[in-house]
Amino acid sequence: MSRVVCMLRRDSGQAMMMVVFVTSILSVLAVGLSALVTSETQSTGHTVSSDEAYQAAEAGIDTYAAKLLDDHIYFLHYVAPGESTRTDGTVTVGAGNAWTGGITWTYPNGQDAWHVLGNGYAYNLEITGPSGSATPIQQAIQIVATGCRWDSVNARCGTAANNASRTIQTLLLPSSVANFQMIANANITYGTTATTNGKIYSSGTVTHNGTASANLYSEVNVLGTPTMTNGALKYSPNTNPTIRSVLKNPIDFSSFLTSITDIQRASQNGGVYLHQSSAPAAWEVVFNSNGTFTAAACSKVGSADVSQVAPTCGAPTTYNVPTNGAIYSNETVIIGSPSSASSVNGRVTVTSNNNVVIGNNISYAAGTFSVLGLVALNNMTVAYWAPYNLSWNAATIATTGVWADTCDSRSIGTSYGCGTHGTMTFTGSTATNGGGSMSMFGTRVYNYDPNLLWLLPPWFPSVDKPYTVLLQREIT
Repeated sequence: MSRVVCMLRRDSGQAMMMVVFVTSILSVLAVGLSALVTSETQSTGHTVSSDEAYQAAEAGIDTYAAKLLDDHIYFLHYVAPGESTRTDGTVTVGAGNAWTGGITWTYPNGQDAWHVLGNGYAYNLEITGPSGSATPIQQAIQIVATGCRWDSVNARCGTAANNASRTIQTLLLPSSVANFQMIANANITYGTTATTNGKIYSSGTVTHNGTASANLYSEVNVLGTPTMTNGALKYSPNTNPTIRSVLKNPIDFSSFLTSITDIQRASQNGGVYLHQSSAPAAWEVVFNSNGTFTAAACSKVGSADVSQVAPTCGAPTTYNVPTNGAIYSNETVIIGSPSSASSVNGRVTVTSNNNVVIGNNISYAAGTFSVLGLVALNNMTVAYWAPYNLSWNAATIATTGVWADTCDSRSIGTSYGCGTHGTMTFTGSTATNGGGSMSMFGTRVYNYDPNLLWLLPPWFPSVDKPYTVLLQREIT
């Protein structure tokens, strides 16, 4: 009996020990499972927070890109909402205010400004403007956007365990007609002494026997034996890669007509619309270095074209260069008078629903971020009465006509004044539907203005898309 009792007690003790052991195991498993569930919950929350932070950064980039579509040099005009405080060493400006400093700046206070979105997240921006240098990266606008979960109580990025911040770097490269030294809806030929330092495009054949320091694009073929420098390449249907690898579609000159319509509308809504009920033969426009210009209605001398004989003009009216950059007239517009050159201060595009005539020198006011666009529905013509030696800066478009002087019979219907002038120096870009020539001048110098790679004339048409994403990546 005692043995049986002993055995029962021993079995009972072992059972109790087993219960205690199993209970301990279950407790450990319960703690581990609880920790696992907590960890998974935190991980899920962190993932959601991280994704939302990334989307907030993307929202900052999209918002800034939208501002660039309205104003190509927004970065020189404003410190955007959510952008860190800038300084150029002299001028310091905070988010949401006009920028009055220089072309380069730093962010000495780090991410001291945030734009709060409606979903409880926010973004910060830091911007680097283009330098106008030769490489695409230096021509691009850099946007560094950081998104985070927003702590509205403490007005800062949140500090909760599932908070995350994500940063995206984006480089946007402007795309405009003005990015090219020459766009022609005709064959183009350059001789052995020619040097082109901007991109060249032709809907026909490009024949180049000189030196090219930027790409040559042809919808037919690139001929000749040019010396290619600065990494310049040839693109045509016969090259590998082909022209379609860099320009998705041929440049459509008919699309430039839309730009004329846009400028006309803009001139009537915040710009300057040069108009009289009794239409003059032309308008004479002279730009002044103080940010104004004068405009006067002109009449022909006899039956001579206004580019052949200087017209008679009335009393001028003074205007401020419009903030939206649009000046338009249905009549021919003459830039300069026989006695007055132009010094442009501002970003402005002058458009004529007829011809644009160059009557005197055109320069940019010193120390300003200025650019002049000239758009003619028909011809871009240099007047016979222009200075013997002419120097002019502009981005130009002859939408349906030629880019020429009065020696080219296509510009005024007759050839007039060939070889009568000295040197013409043009700095800028040219787009011409019918080609052209400048044989009125014994010497012609064509320079591309590298600032046009980023400092675009307002309302100028784009090639392909207004901006190309050169780079987008997440950075730490």
